[in-house]
Amino acid sequence: MLYDLFICHAWEDKDSFVRPLAEALRTENVELWYDEFSLKLGDSIRRSIDKGLRQSRFGIVVLSKAFFEKEWPQYELDGLADREMRGKDKVILPIWHNDTHDEVMTFSPSLACRKAVLSARGLDKIVSEILAVVRPQGSPLIIARDTLLKWGITPPVITDEKSPLCDELWVLRHPAFGNYEPAYVANAYFAGGIFGPDVSPYEHADHLFWLLSSASSWLPPHIHHVLVEGMKTWTAWPWYNLKIDADKNWATHEALWEGILDAVHGGEFRWTDAIQDDILHRIEYSIEVLDLPDSEDLLLRHFREHRFCERLIEEMKDRQQRQAKNQGKNSIDVQNP
Repeated sequence: MLYDLFICHAWEDKDSFVRPLAEALRTENVELWYDEFSLKLGDSIRRSIDKGLRQSRFGIVVLSKAFFEKEWPQYELDGLADREMRGKDKVILPIWHNDTHDEVMTFSPSLACRKAVLSARGLDKIVSEILAVVRPQGSPLIIARDTLLKWGITPPVITDEKSPLCDELWVLRHPAFGNYEPAYVANAYFAGGIFGPDVSPYEHADHLFWLLSSASSWLPPHIHHVLVEGMKTWTAWPWYNLKIDADKNWATHEALWEGILDAVHGGEFRWTDAIQDDILHRIEYSIEVLDLPDSEDLLLRHFREHRFCERLIEEMKDRQQRQAKNQGKNSIDVQNP
């Protein structure tokens, strides 16, 4: 898709409502097909409109008395309606501009029964309702796109169209993350999952401390929560065999991993000075690599509050028990074919 929105309207409504709406949406980084923004000198009007109708995720339809009297806006509406009938998702977003329900009903009963926003409610309310549809669930992809735009980089339009099944399984925009366990979601987010290559050049411990830092505050809260919970039981985050600069004086390196392994194999996990020193050195390393804005002590406190070590030990013990149970079952099956 090339555009987020196509604006279907009558020329008579341009000055009083449509142009201010288009300008307000453009300031929100919404990619529009709107004649004053999209048509250039010498363009074929019909071909450009057809391209906009075909390549827009949604179509705003400004219903008014002037709209009902014009043929060209109704041609555009027919194109949007045809797209909607051929697909499964809504395309048409109606706005009633100085209209009553009876007037819309007279023109089109099917449009009259749709939820619409009234132009009388003001631009702020209208833009807010449109953005709630165009930017579902506070998608991190949309937020990332807005960040790139602020940096002067223009990315492609983020689309909600149906994607191949393998992508749907991992889609992070689904409200329940495809009902996958948080650890699988974290894996897909930071490592690319089983369906693609690595997507980050950093160690997973760096991802963990990034999640605990204010640098990740741009993530919507529910996504941030799932990623943190997933990281707790993802066995990839502990650090060992990490190449360390000799001048770091990291004598306690791997003390945490050794303490976790000892607890998994029957010992008791104890928060020793060596383990704390190991974690602080690893936090220092992440702060340096990722340029994190938070202090080592603050990230250590967050790390302990979330009980990362304890949760990982519980997960590794559960996994051992499941493996032992499966091995015992397989042994019984071999003896009793």
